[in-house]
Amino acid sequence: MSELSGDLLPLWESLLTEAGLPAPSDLDSLKARLPALLAAMAPRVLLLDGLEQVPGGLELLNLIPVPLPEGIKVILSVRSDNRREELE
Repeated sequence: MSELSGDLLPLWESLLTEAGLPAPSDLDSLKARLPALLAAMAPRVLLLDGLEQVPGGLELLNLIPVPLPEGIKVILSVRSDNRREELE
């Protein structure tokens, strides 16, 4: 994983804390434990919006386990154009 992957840890920490689950302290632990953590969150729909706007956000897709645990659905969105500058 790249250095930008470190920006993903706070995102997952927030998500897991909101679900009342302990967040791993590093990305390797997160990747290893994510299937079990997601299973513990079920049933749940995770809406991940604007991933291209988060530094390293598209790398989040590499962390999501396939197949997803039963009871977990993920909806994600990314912008297909480069209009980010216009929005700022």
